[in-house]
Amino acid sequence: MVKKLNHNASERDRRKKVNTMYSSLRSLLPAADQTVLAVNPNTYAFISSLQSATNSVSFVCKQKKLSFPATVSYALKYIPELREQVERLVRKKEELMLRVSEQGGGKRSDHEEQRKKSRPKGRCLSGPVAVSTNRVSDSEVSVQIARRKVDHRSQLSLSEMLHYLEKQGFLLLNASSFESSRGIVFNNIHLQMELETACKEVEDPYAALATSVRRELETLLPLPLKRCIFRVPDRLRELNGKAYMPRVISIGPLHHGAQILKPMEQYKRRFLRDFLARTRVSVEVCVKIIKEREAKLRDCFAQTIELCSDDFVKMVLFDAVFIFELLFRFNFGEFWDDHILGCPRLIHDIRLDFCLIENQLPFFILEDLFNLANESEFCSEEFSFKKMILRFGIWAWEPYVTEDHLQRNFFQVEHIVDLLRLCFRPSCFSFKTEIKVFKIPSALELQQAGVRLRSGSSKNLFDIRFRDGVLEIPQLLVMDRTKVIFRNIMVYEQHYCSENYVTDYMTLISFLVKSPMDAELLIRNGIIENCLKDSEEVSTFFKGLLEEVQINRKSFEFASLVEDMGAYCRSPWHRWNATLKQDYFSTPWGSLSIIAAAVLLLLTFMQTVFAFIQVI
Repeated sequence: MVKKLNHNASERDRRKKVNTMYSSLRSLLPAADQTVLAVNPNTYAFISSLQSATNSVSFVCKQKKLSFPATVSYALKYIPELREQVERLVRKKEELMLRVSEQGGGKRSDHEEQRKKSRPKGRCLSGPVAVSTNRVSDSEVSVQIARRKVDHRSQLSLSEMLHYLEKQGFLLLNASSFESSRGIVFNNIHLQMELETACKEVEDPYAALATSVRRELETLLPLPLKRCIFRVPDRLRELNGKAYMPRVISIGPLHHGAQILKPMEQYKRRFLRDFLARTRVSVEVCVKIIKEREAKLRDCFAQTIELCSDDFVKMVLFDAVFIFELLFRFNFGEFWDDHILGCPRLIHDIRLDFCLIENQLPFFILEDLFNLANESEFCSEEFSFKKMILRFGIWAWEPYVTEDHLQRNFFQVEHIVDLLRLCFRPSCFSFKTEIKVFKIPSALELQQAGVRLRSGSSKNLFDIRFRDGVLEIPQLLVMDRTKVIFRNIMVYEQHYCSENYVTDYMTLISFLVKSPMDAELLIRNGIIENCLKDSEEVSTFFKGLLEEVQINRKSFEFASLVEDMGAYCRSPWHRWNATLKQDYFSTPWGSLSIIAAAVLLLLTFMQTVFAFIQVI
């Protein structure tokens, strides 16, 4: 498949070069010979000559485009004729210059003097003028004007000539002027005319627009196949841009070359040097592997990567080796002696940068490097690159990655963010149904309805259970990296994945934490372990997660759980029972006072009954 794509790309480049060469050859083949126009010495005749030149260019532009065989045939036929035309034009030019010189030296006739007096006052040409035109390309023409130098007051200036030509639809590309020893002024003008302007009388009025649309369609690039790595939409970046931007290192092409991330580039090169020295793999082998997978790598990015092939391969090599070498040193090297692993602040930022959806490389290229290394210390059937990164994740992203994940088999991992998402995968999926009324009660509302909140013992965050009025939720650690990890996993699910179980989980928790009082209640019951400033910051964090998030009501992971909680809260008996317990039996003294009041009421009732019996 890769070889076929490379062959197709090479074939397209070859055809493009051939078409370009044919176009260049076609542009050098004028359809009209060079035309020499002799004009009268007055201004009106000179303007007529310019109009003739205009018509010449228009005729050139109206010509039909030649096919490739016709172009070659015409070129072979035109070359000998062109030589003869050049020789003939040189002779005509010499004769013309001689005639101009002879006429300029003679005296004007009486008829000419009388005609000059009858002209209206204004600038005009004195003496004969010679104009020649030469086609340069389909839309360009070169004009040569030869005239005798006369009094400036009666001379039509070059600027006036150009002004007239601009009115005719020409665009000036270049102009030059020089004077011969005989007092003859030569003006060379290079003009361009839009093809649509020149051919508007004979062409379809909609052809130009149709051609423009067709060219835009031809330049469309094929869409990438996977698109599993992409830029976060601007609407999400405006809410919390720091959660999606790398801090110290760029991985992949989306942030490649950023000025703030350049200090880490030296470490990438050092890691590549150490990798080659330890594995004894040549640079040529590494480059070959990445080059063969370039098309597949580019298909993993939703945006078009502007890097050329060599720069793209180099970037992937440095970034992939950096990830592999860092994981290798963590798993098998000296931890605290390393310049990166031994710096707590730096490694903290790097482990967060690995969790960004914009800062990823496809997983298959990392596994290819793992297979290429073939280190005897760790390469075995029982060990894999996934286990290398999971061991790193137990330290870097705990408690979201645990020892239990080492025993799981993860298939079709796209990148590191996808692997983190799979670590949250529920142990068993619930039956998904549609929620007609999407209303999840808050933690305080659940408590007021008599629901007891407990911290679950399961390590899987999705093992949430509701039974007999008891809601068990596994403990969730909320800290700074929680914001980064969950935001990037959620945006990845929203734009790429068919199952949004992490988004559904955070939606449920966000509805439970609607206010700082809800957050405080969950913290007090051990459901949330807060490492942030206070409960208000926890509430603000969960509120921000649901902004610009699309919730699928027809396929919600916790649909049955939400329905059960809603039915329990709607029961009046549960609310009365909860009110009695919370208002009258919340403290021992309150319970004793209620019991004493009940006993007193009972004794009063018995006394009334005995008194009534005695009367009877």
